[in-house]
Amino acid sequence: MSSVFAQLKSQINAGNSLFRLLYINISVYLLFVLINVFAKLILGSSNGNIVVEYLYPFTALSTDFIEVATKPWTLITHLFVHSLSPWHLLGNMLYLYFMGQIFLQYFGQKQLVSLYYLSGIIGASALLIISNISPLFSEYTLAYGASAAVLGIVTGTAFYAPTREVFLFGVFKIQLQWIGIALILADLVFFEEGNEGGRIAHLGGAITGLFFALQQKKGRDITRSLSQLIDSLYALFSGKNKSSMIISHSKIRRMTDEEYNKVQKASQEDIDSILDKISKSGYDSLSRSEKEMLFRHSKK
Repeated sequence: MSSVFAQLKSQINAGNSLFRLLYINISVYLLFVLINVFAKLILGSSNGNIVVEYLYPFTALSTDFIEVATKPWTLITHLFVHSLSPWHLLGNMLYLYFMGQIFLQYFGQKQLVSLYYLSGIIGASALLIISNISPLFSEYTLAYGASAAVLGIVTGTAFYAPTREVFLFGVFKIQLQWIGIALILADLVFFEEGNEGGRIAHLGGAITGLFFALQQKKGRDITRSLSQLIDSLYALFSGKNKSSMIISHSKIRRMTDEEYNKVQKASQEDIDSILDKISKSGYDSLSRSEKEMLFRHSKK
C-alpha cells in the first residue's frame, strides 16, 4: 500500500495531471468521510448528516438556476464531490485511471484536464436545461460526481482510437469503441431505473468526448481555448511574474488557427506512427529520437 502512495506522490510531484485529478477526487472524498465520522461522534446521529445538510449544498450543483447564480463555483466543485458510499468514487476513478493513461498516449496533459472540465460542465449544463423544461423533474435536486467528466475522457479516447484493443478485467480482449458504446447505451437503457438527472449529465459528458474525438481527427482541438484560460488563471493565482510570461510580438508572430491545426495534425501523425510501432514491435523498438518525441508529447 505504501508503494502505491509513493507512486502517486511521485507522479503528482512530476506534474502528472491524471494523478492530480485522482488525488483531488480521493482527497475530497476522504475529507467528507472524516467530517461525517467526527460529526456523528461529537453530535450524535440525532443531529442529522452534516455532510448532506451543509457540505453538499455548498459544493454540489443545484438544478435551480438561482442557486447556481449565487454559487457559481459549484459548476466546478461538483466534479470532485462524491457520495459517501465508496462505490460511486471507485467506479469513476477506475475509469479515469485506466482510460486516462491511454488518453495521454495520444494527447497532452493540458487536453486531459481541459476535456475533464469541459465534459463535466457541458454535462451539468445539459442537466440544468433539461431539468428546468421537462415535466419529468418536479423539484430541484443536487448533482455531484465526476461521472460526466470521466465519461468525456472515456469516449474521447474510445472514439479517437476505436479499434485499439485492451484487455477488459485483464481477461477479455475488446476494442475501445465497444467500451464507449456500452457506457452510452447503459445510460439510455437504464434511464427508467432512476437517477434520470445523473444519466442526462453522463450523456452530455459522453457526447462531449465523442465530439472531441471527431474534431481531433479533423485537426481541430475543441479544448484549446479552455486550456489557454486555465493557463491564464493559473498564472494569475500562482503569482508568476508577468514579465516572464510576455513574449514580444515584434519577434514572434501568433499562429492563426489554421496554422496551429496544421502543426497539431502533423505532430499527431508522428505520434500515431510511433504508437503503431509500439503495438507491433514493442517500446524497445523505438529509436532515441522517437522515445524523446513520445516523452515530450506526454508532458504537454
